[in-house]
Amino acid sequence: KRRFVMQKVLKRIISVLFTLILVSSIGAVCASAYSVPNGSKTAVLKSNEHYSYSETVMGTFKYIGAQTNKDSAHPMTACSRYFDASSNSWKYDLKIRVNAKDCIEWKKTTRFDEGVSWQLYLKPYGAWDSGAEGSGYIWHV
Repeated sequence: KRRFVMQKVLKRIISVLFTLILVSSIGAVCASAYSVPNGSKTAVLKSNEHYSYSETVMGTFKYIGAQTNKDSAHPMTACSRYFDASSNSWKYDLKIRVNAKDCIEWKKTTRFDEGVSWQLYLKPYGAWDSGAEGSGYIWHV
């Protein structure tokens, strides 16, 4: 019986270790693989800010990417938004949650028949109005 208990404990320890290795390697891959394309417009969200946005770029569609900093207290939302001339306002296209210590890349926006103004808009995710830290890009193809 004691041997059975020891085997069970050993299996649990090994399972926890493999889980930790897997989680840390996913974060390392994201951190090392994340790259901002040349010519992108970028935005940086600081922990005391409610939002941040990039310079405006023109085009029929764009690609966005974002990553939270390793010290980010909360996840953030990376949004692509375009200027809608008929309503004279910015409209959201993509809204993607970026977990703390995570990243997204090469997310394609909606394609329009004519060029519109685009921005990357970063903000803390959900109920948090600050505490998220990260950066992102909008690539104007």
